[in-house]
Amino acid sequence: MPTVQNLPPDFFGDSAESYALLEDLFCRVWAAPIRPLLLLHLQKPSLPVRMLSGVTALPPADITSAYRVLREDATMRQLIESPFYPRRMLYQLGRQVVTDLLNDPEYALRLMSGQPVSARILEIHATRDTCNFKCKMCLCSSKYTFPYVQRNQYMGLMCSADWRSLIEDACRSGTHTIVFSGGGEPLLNPELFDIIGHAHSLGLKTHLYTNGSGLLALNDAKIDELLKMARVRISMHATDPRVYQRIVGIPVEKHVFERVCEGIQVIIKEKNTRGATIEIGIGFVIQPLNHSEINRVAVFAAELGVDFCDFRRDELEVARKLSDAETVAMRSQLQMVRRDFIAGRYASVRLTLSDALIAAANGVILSDGPELKCFNYIHRPVVDPYGVAVPCDMQAGERFQRATQILGNVRSATIAKLYV
Repeated sequence: MPTVQNLPPDFFGDSAESYALLEDLFCRVWAAPIRPLLLLHLQKPSLPVRMLSGVTALPPADITSAYRVLREDATMRQLIESPFYPRRMLYQLGRQVVTDLLNDPEYALRLMSGQPVSARILEIHATRDTCNFKCKMCLCSSKYTFPYVQRNQYMGLMCSADWRSLIEDACRSGTHTIVFSGGGEPLLNPELFDIIGHAHSLGLKTHLYTNGSGLLALNDAKIDELLKMARVRISMHATDPRVYQRIVGIPVEKHVFERVCEGIQVIIKEKNTRGATIEIGIGFVIQPLNHSEINRVAVFAAELGVDFCDFRRDELEVARKLSDAETVAMRSQLQMVRRDFIAGRYASVRLTLSDALIAAANGVILSDGPELKCFNYIHRPVVDPYGVAVPCDMQAGERFQRATQILGNVRSATIAKLYV
């Protein structure tokens, strides 16, 4: 009879609570024939019903009935939302997609009937395809191999009117959130907030990912527009100005680290003064230069007073793969941060670890390349500064782009038709 011990070693790390929750599910809810389904579903939540049926020999009707129990059970929710569950983000993505479709049956019917629709979340790189930083791990760090000026000659950058037209098209086709990111630094585009304002005028939610170097230069009108956004994430890859300088490639005497910190504090102050609902947080990408900064960044986030701190790894190992010793040090720090977070030592900051980092903290060896097959392309494609649409941000930089992955150009077809 399948038991909790049938899970791979270290699946939940040293979390006795997680194993106890699973035992509770086994004893309270699940009959013996269903237990293999639960174990398999926890390990691979993306497996479709037909495949689960083939593996477990359970009829599809029994599996869908079990899914209803999973969806409604409080213990199951506690288990999959645990910072010890190494499929947490994947599970959340699936739940968000399904919930969104249930809440918008018209969009779901259009999708199922084969009508052209746009993704619910669309990431756009409304930049000038340039950046004032030279970050080691940036997916768009190929500017020396693929000079911007050469690409511009052949393709041409999207202008403000192009972006506004794309946003209108996406809104009509079912998009509800626009993520402004780069391909370059968004705040270097003088037309950025006109484009953001247009998205807001259409009732769309917006997010901004930025290196934060331009926050102090924002005037009152731009701050007003920024505070209407749902979320802004500032890249902060070190707490030591010297380490930060090495990662972003800017001389330490330029005091960029200090300016970014001051800019974050100004935006938080404006948010609190005006009672805005925007979430302000920082993003931290683990790499060889900063693998020892993990705990300090969590403390730093609490001291800044941000709402969240996202930890990710250099997924494509753009900088350099961590050595064995660096991986051990990273794992130890992740365990410390997770333990302190559970104990409430980071004030109200919401810390999130990617699934690969949760697995690493649990003692599972990280695999090379992307941690899991990407499912986000069905939910969040990307349009680069030249109008080229690709399935996800990991394919937006020309260094990692393949001709077979390009959906097309938004200036020659609607985003919905490219998305089919």
